[in-house]
Formats: sequence, C-alpha cells, structure tokens
Amino acid sequence: MKMNVGQKIVLFGVLPSIATAFFIYVILTDKIAVKSDADKITKLSQYLSVASGLVHELQKERGASAVYLGSGGTKMKDIMEENRHNTDKALDPFQQLMKSSDTKQFGSEFSAKIGLIQNQFHDLSSKRNGATSLSITKDNSTQYFTTLIASFIQSFENVISQAKHPMISNSAFAYGNFLSAKESAGVERAIMCGVISANKPVGASAAAINNAARPVATDIVEGVDTRIIPANDNDALAE
Repeated sequence: MKMNVGQKIVLFGVLPSIATAFFIYVILTDKIAVKSDADKITKLSQYLSVASGLVHELQKERGASAVYLGSGGTKMKDIMEENRHNTDKALDPFQQLMKSSDTKQFGSEFSAKIGLIQNQFHDLSSKRNGATSLSITKDNSTQYFTTLIASFIQSFENVISQAKHPMISNSAFAYGNFLSAKESAGVERAIMCGVISANKPVGASAAAINNAARPVATDIVEGVDTRIIPANDNDALAE
C-alpha cells in the first residue's frame, strides 16, 4: 500500500515516539527490578541481624542451663535466669519482625524454616520449667537449644543463597561461616561445662562431645571477615 506524503510525515513522527516509549519502558522495568531486589536484600539483612542477635542469647542460655542442670541446681542459677531474660528481650524484636513480614515472598524454603523455628519456640517455656525443677536432663536441654539454633543457621544459609551481588554474597557467606563456627564452639562449650559441673567421670559424654562438637575446618575460620561481625558477637570471640 502506497502512502501519501502526509501519511509518511505522520509515520516518521510516530516511530521515534514509539521507540522512545519502548526504551523508557525497558529502563523503568529494569529499575523496578533493581529496587525490588534491593528491598528484598534489605529485609533479609534485617532478618539476619535480628535473628543472629537472638541466636547469640540462645547460645548463652544453653550454656548456663547445662551448667545448672549438670550441677544439680547448685551453680549458675542467677546467670541462667539473667540469660533467659536476655533471650526474651532479643526474642521480642524477632517476633515483631516476623509479624510484619511475609516470609513467603522470600521463597517456600525460607518460609518453611521460619515456621519450624516458630514451632520450636512453643517448647521454650516447658524446657525452661523442666530445667528449673531439674525434671529434664542437661542433655535434653542442650539438645533442644542446639536443634533450635540449627534451624536458625539453616535459615541463614537460605538468606545467604539469595544474595546475588558478589560484594554482598561474599560478605554474607563469610558471616554465615562465622556463625556456624561460633555455634560449633558453643555446642562444645555447653557440653563440656555440663560435664565439668556434674563433677563426674566423662564416660558416655565423650561420644557426645565428639559428635556434637566436631573441629571447625580451618578454611571456614579463615573465611570470616571480622569487619562484618556485629557488636553483640564480640564477647563470643573472647570466650
């Protein structure tokens, strides 16, 4: 079909506008995607910060509970109660963050981990009551906290896997390794303190120590970037 001069003028005037609109659409779409990713990373980083602080307090409560139970209730009662109070203080912002967040937006695996953690927290009160009344063993108490903390560590690993930018993912991976190494040391410390406080031959506890407190690989420790260790973990490094 032949076009007259007027139609050609209109066509040549419209084409640049269409091309411009297309490129603007592409640019805006890309910027929206970048902002969406940035918002996602910000929220996941907030989770990592709040949850790791809670894990730190859970680790301290685990150790104090092990000593209290191992000693038959004669040692570290005040410290155990103080640690419980600190755990509750760290638990409040975590629960508030979970209430204000849609965990499903970060994937089904992450959401499932959070659901598991929340279910495990339902037993916290009964485990504490059992420890106070000496109606549970130190091994039972230690196992509860260790399982709960392991669920947190797994959720951290999922967060790290979602950090796509090299500069972010490298730092996140290093911090994840630090948390895993710290937890390995924490398990060993809790078991050893429980054994020592009982003032009895190690016996079967030796196997528990070997299984639960495997040596941390040198490459994991060397991968930690101390610049990204939060302030509430500094005292753990001195332990």
